[in-house]
Parts: sequence; C-alpha cells; structure tokens
Amino acid sequence: MIEPRLTKALYIVILAALPGLLISWAFGNPAVAASGRGREVSSTELLENAGDYNETRVVYRGEVVGQVLKRGDNAWITVNDDHYSTKHRREYQELKGGNSGINIYCKYEMAEAIQFVGSYETQGDNVRVEGIFYMSNPDHGGDLMIEAESLEIVRDGHKVKGESIVVELIAAFSMGFIALLLGISWWKTSGSSLF
Repeated sequence: MIEPRLTKALYIVILAALPGLLISWAFGNPAVAASGRGREVSSTELLENAGDYNETRVVYRGEVVGQVLKRGDNAWITVNDDHYSTKHRREYQELKGGNSGINIYCKYEMAEAIQFVGSYETQGDNVRVEGIFYMSNPDHGGDLMIEAESLEIVRDGHKVKGESIVVELIAAFSMGFIALLLGISWWKTSGSSLF
C-alpha cells in the first residue's frame, strides 16, 4: 500500500506536468495547432500530411501562376510555393527542382486584386491565403484544395526582363532555313526525284 504522503506528492507531480504535456502535444500535432488562427504550412507539408490537416485552418503563401479562373461569384487560382515562387526561373543561373502548389478556391472579389500571374514572361503576385484545407472536398469533385477566407497580396508581380521571344524566333527560323538548304543540297547531289 502506498503511503498517503507519497500519493499526494505523486498527484502534485502529475498535475504540475500535465499543462506542459498538453501544450507540447498541441504544438506537435498539426491538426490541433492549425485549428485556431491558422498555422503557416507549405505545399509539401499539406501533401505529405493531408489527413492531419484535413478541414483545419491554415496559412499558405506563394506565387499565383497560370490563370484566374472565374466561376460565377467565385474563382480558382493556383498558388506555387516552390523554389521559383519568389524569383522567376529565368532570373536564376541554375534551375533547381520542380513546381509544387495548391489550388485555392476564393470569392472572385478577392482574386480581382491579382495583377500578375506567373508565366514564362512574368513573375506572379505573391499572396498570403488563410482558409480551410481539404484533402478531398466533396463540394468540388474531391479536389485537394484550400477554401480561402482571406487573400492578401504581399508582393506585387512583374514582367520578367530577359531575352525577347523575337531572338528565340529568329534562332528557330535560322535553324529551319539551314536545314532546308542542307536538304536541297542533299537532294541535288543524290540525284533523287521528289516523285
């Protein structure tokens, strides 16, 4: 039998340790940590731990790419948070990694402020999205997505300086013309007939 003084001391130790254990569990568990104000997450975290984050509030940042797809009063956008989300790939000396992002569903009025979307010639606006993450939203065909409650532009996009597409077109036509000349030369020397 345990002595009453020892039992009382054991209860005090347990009660003193309990708040610390609860706090460490809450901050270590993504779903609990994200249930309040919204925990900032990356697309990698969301994709690798989709079940833990499902239907929780998250904060997600990245570059708007592709197009703003208006759907009535709402819109779909894609936001990439990969290596190229802060600097256009044409501005890097060395290419690194692929693209990764998350689809965002929002009110169209939120998306109207977007001026630049990432493309070959532009760096898209960088946005901060807060909303509910869905691993498989039944209202939208089972899509993995964030339904935005707020969307704010944190850095404006811009046109990318670099080689003009005219230079690339001239190079392509020049190579095509050289190939045509070589083909004609071969045809004349081989004595082949076109028909």
